[in-house]
Amino acid sequence: MLILTPALVGVVCVCDPVLGAEHATKSGAIGRRAAAAIQQREAEEEIRQHMPILAMQRRSETATANNRHNLSVIDNFVGKVLEILALALGVAMIVSAAVEKKEKKQEIISIAAGALLILAGLFCPRIVHTICDWAAKTIFQ
Repeated sequence: MLILTPALVGVVCVCDPVLGAEHATKSGAIGRRAAAAIQQREAEEEIRQHMPILAMQRRSETATANNRHNLSVIDNFVGKVLEILALALGVAMIVSAAVEKKEKKQEIISIAAGALLILAGLFCPRIVHTICDWAAKTIFQ
């Protein structure tokens, strides 16, 4: 027993630092993983806090894009309708002035009004486009 006791003490003294260092290494790795998990959880919570704001921004961007699209549809539709109506009325006025025998003064007025309607029909799409473009820039910027 006297021989075994110093040997046992020597083994404990020599091996204990090795076991202690191994335990410290494991403990340090566990601590680092725990710290990383806490940081990740905090980052996720911060993202969750900002999610409603991001969702509102996304909805706002979507609404703006939809409104711009609606303005372009209005631009195209109204411009074409006004163009067709003005051209048709202008041509109809000129043709009716030429076919019907009216006084010279009335005939000239009808032809001039028809020509003005035709010119308006040619420029209506550009005017409507300019107005819609101006509205889009004013409202959405």
